Amino acid sequence: MNYIQVIGSDNSYIIAIEKPFFNCLVEKNPVKNSEKIKSLVALGFMVRTRADSGTEEARNNDYNRFEKAKYSGAQIITTDYYIPSTLFKSDFKVSFENGTYEKIKN
Repeated sequence: MNYIQVIGSDNSYIIAIEKPFFNCLVEKNPVKNSEKIKSLVALGFMVRTRADSGTEEARNNDYNRFEKAKYSGAQIITTDYYIPSTLFKSDFKVSFENGTYEKIKN
């Protein structure tokens, strides 16, 4: 069995893995954990994070969380706002620079 030690700013933990392996981790807060996400991606983990949380970002047209998610390198960024909300006034919607919902890294 192989071991990978993942060290976070708030705690340390060891994940025991066997080869071949696949791990997909969820880090819901890219603002707080963008550096941790970057480290996990560099170790070969697939990471999912969020571009928004509840309705906070949409109500405030705040793209900071989405920008941090992109910066983090997470392979999966989920959102509730691929189109603007019809429940309250907001232009907030999440898409990449070219207006698509996927970004292929070469």
